[in-house]
Amino acid sequence: PDGINLEGGSDASISNETELADALTMCEEAKLSLAQFDASSESCDANLVEPYEAMCCPGAAKDPCTFCPGGFEITETSLFGDEAETMTMCEEAKTSYGGFEADSAFCRKEYMEVMCCPTPPEDPCSLCPDGIKFNEDYAIMFNETELAEKMIHCQSEVKYAKMFETNSKYCQDTLVNEASCCGTPVEETCSLCP
Repeated sequence: PDGINLEGGSDASISNETELADALTMCEEAKLSLAQFDASSESCDANLVEPYEAMCCPGAAKDPCTFCPGGFEITETSLFGDEAETMTMCEEAKTSYGGFEADSAFCRKEYMEVMCCPTPPEDPCSLCPDGIKFNEDYAIMFNETELAEKMIHCQSEVKYAKMFETNSKYCQDTLVNEASCCGTPVEETCSLCP
């Protein structure tokens, strides 16, 4: 990169002079800090440097991560708010992802694309196929209001999971919610201070 330039950077949330000044300061500090390390060291690893490059030197990506290349199609907004809020979030995501290389670990865009330009899955991920329920040992830890909040959280997780393919990483990751949302009995309980 030729230098710090926040014009059209990946941080689409910068909206005023103060935020711009803060972002420039952060970029300058990051540049000075990273200059202390050898380019081949672990401290100069792409996982550490790339997020700064995406924000501080836009246009640095040679093969940018593409996000919803065919445009946005907002069909499900309940997780992000109303349609306008979801559209704003999608526009910010498109800008942010565009700062990363297509083969980057930071180009994990499927989590947002299901909200901004969904492709209906052929084999939808199924979380709590028998319905949402709480084990007694789990439910006893919460009052009525907290349990109602847990139910809303689980309903969102179930709805979101259905937007992904069964063999997707997100589907595998979301199965951690089975114990708390589906009342799935555990084979061997996790113990603290056995």
